[in-house]
Amino acid sequence: MATLLRPLKWFLREFGLSSIHAVGRDAYIVIACRTLRMFAHGATTLILAPFLASLSTPDPYIGLFLTLTLLGDVILGLYLTLIADTFGRRRILLLGSLLMVLTGTTFALSSNYWILLFAAVLGVVSATGTDFGPFRSIEESGFGDFDKPHAGGFVYVGLEGRWGEGEAYRVVFWGYEGVGAVCAGLVCGLSGRCEMGKGDGGGYEIVGQTEEEIDLDDDSPPANKPKPQWWSMSTISPPTFSIMSKLWALLALESLSEGMAPYALTIYYMDQKFHPSKSTLGDVTSIAYFLSASTSIFAGSLARRFGLVNTMVFTHAPSSAAIMLFSAPTSFVLTVLLLFMRTGLNNLDQAPRAAFIAAVVKPSERTAVLGIAGMLRTIAAMPGPFVTGVLASKGLFGYAFVIAGAVRLVYDASLYVLFKGLEPVREEVREGDGP
Repeated sequence: MATLLRPLKWFLREFGLSSIHAVGRDAYIVIACRTLRMFAHGATTLILAPFLASLSTPDPYIGLFLTLTLLGDVILGLYLTLIADTFGRRRILLLGSLLMVLTGTTFALSSNYWILLFAAVLGVVSATGTDFGPFRSIEESGFGDFDKPHAGGFVYVGLEGRWGEGEAYRVVFWGYEGVGAVCAGLVCGLSGRCEMGKGDGGGYEIVGQTEEEIDLDDDSPPANKPKPQWWSMSTISPPTFSIMSKLWALLALESLSEGMAPYALTIYYMDQKFHPSKSTLGDVTSIAYFLSASTSIFAGSLARRFGLVNTMVFTHAPSSAAIMLFSAPTSFVLTVLLLFMRTGLNNLDQAPRAAFIAAVVKPSERTAVLGIAGMLRTIAAMPGPFVTGVLASKGLFGYAFVIAGAVRLVYDASLYVLFKGLEPVREEVREGDGP
């Protein structure tokens, strides 16, 4: 019987299912909320601009709406992230879900541009189709506090017929409101282990620095220090800032390159260069997104075998090279293969990166660190499409991919040089080193 169960145990361990099970109910709740939010964000992003156009909104006002929405997401997300550890992570996640309800209801009922803009800026609606605001930072920070030693970052992997046009759009926003309500109910089921200082601690130790240089364990305030108020913002200690300032700069550099070659412009470039049928282009896009999602499950297994930094660098670098070479082929098939190479490897660094940050940052600072990283990435990506648009207008569209790929390779090399000496070591490995 043990022999028969061995392959099953290997499968569960390799693909992180045993780690998710070890974390328990909280992992299932967060994964469910994340999945629902991504579905809702993707649906509303597709119709946001057409919905505004159906209300006879001029194009410049649509552009202003999207820009201010993105700006509001950055500011609100950063502030809520910075107060999450004092106000309560579960409370912030609940507040974010309720803001989804309020925003969806407003969009479903109102046709006034300024009311919609107010709801978009101060509420929760994605202008990019990706998860944003405080959600991802808080969830990853919470997992970092009670991640089991054997998890190895796996938890982070774990994403007009009947109505008239305007009515159909509003139905989507009612669905968005419903997702927010479901997420609010699910968040109420999270345990206190999600809060700062209530988890079991991460599963890594840091080599390359002494305890005086980076003290991850001594996180309790002095006895005479007053308890922070709920509105108090998290602070970043000098040792953490010393490490994260380098990583923040590198993440901003990577985001700039990502902004120059987003998937939307990549598909548009292929359409302009090779003029394939829309159905062919749709099939290519679907396969690319499937590869991007499906290969992510291998990130935890690779990180356990080769280390977090090695996994981040040596899975990301080939993807960067594929972007740099993307405009070179004269064959549609070769171009598609480079796209698949990019998408298949592009997300393998995300889970190890989240685990790395969880390992090198104090639990009390982790939420703020992740929030600042998200804000910087968003801001850094904003000029990218404009730069690519300028190059395309001058007949140099392909050079945008060359520049973006080269910048990403600089990011990869710098990441390896700066952080290889801080490679976290798994506690279970260290315990087994003794006689």
